[in-house]
Amino acid sequence: KKFMSASSVDLNQIDFVKGNIYLLPSTTEPHSICAKLNTVVTSIQLYPSELQGAFHGKHKTICGPKSVYKLTFENTIFHPQGGGQPSDTGLVEMVIDDSILEFNVIFSQKGVNGIIENYGVFNSDEKVVNGKLSYALEDSSSSTCAIPAILNLNLEKRLLHTRIHSAGHAIDEAVNRCADKYNIKMVPMKGYHFIDGPYVEYQLSEDSIDPSDAILTTFVNDINQAMKDIILEDIRTTITIEPLAEGGFNRIVTLAGLACPCGGTHVQSTAELQAVTVTKAKKKKNIVKVSYILP
Repeated sequence: KKFMSASSVDLNQIDFVKGNIYLLPSTTEPHSICAKLNTVVTSIQLYPSELQGAFHGKHKTICGPKSVYKLTFENTIFHPQGGGQPSDTGLVEMVIDDSILEFNVIFSQKGVNGIIENYGVFNSDEKVVNGKLSYALEDSSSSTCAIPAILNLNLEKRLLHTRIHSAGHAIDEAVNRCADKYNIKMVPMKGYHFIDGPYVEYQLSEDSIDPSDAILTTFVNDINQAMKDIILEDIRTTITIEPLAEGGFNRIVTLAGLACPCGGTHVQSTAELQAVTVTKAKKKKNIVKVSYILP
């Protein structure tokens, strides 16, 4: 079987995932975005028929009844969903029998053994897809393959996800700057950095006051002013990789001067956030939920 060869790339100049490890051009700067990558498709599997409808419903696809497939790559630039950040989307151009077969990546997640799994649909009709795949797969009963491909990242969506995620980190610092004024003591517990209503949840410490709705309303006003200051301060984001004694590593992101473990994507400086508005802070028991938007 003959395939067109994909051109090589300088892997020292980009960020990408090999297995479950992000490879970065520097450990002191946020990784630059690679929007296109030459790689190899290593497996193609049809998503279980009984789950096809649920997938289309959950991800609000507009591709009609097209079959959903799962693909894996030798290397990938598609960030998987996790850590409160939605997955990337994009287009895969597979080179099969001297022609291009396009695949739309709708959702990516970290699967078994940390390998990134990419779910989506082919642009071509089922007959064309079946013909191409029967040519490319190693045998009729196998899902493994070695198909040259070009990955194209939906850059606009990645940049939006990055700003939303980074805004959540910056809010942590804004909360720190304002909390002492009210004797509010709380620590971040969870972040939801999706387009449909992002928020950060904090747990009140035992020595914190129990803030009333009125105090939280004033607190939000102060947080918004602190966010404006943080954006104007144009604080650089840095990333460090800390090896763990038991193996593996921690990826530490310092954003707006505040460091925490994080595997997500981030702005290079707080100025790139442009504008962030905290809309409300609501308390339920000892949890304070701080909601925000990017206008």
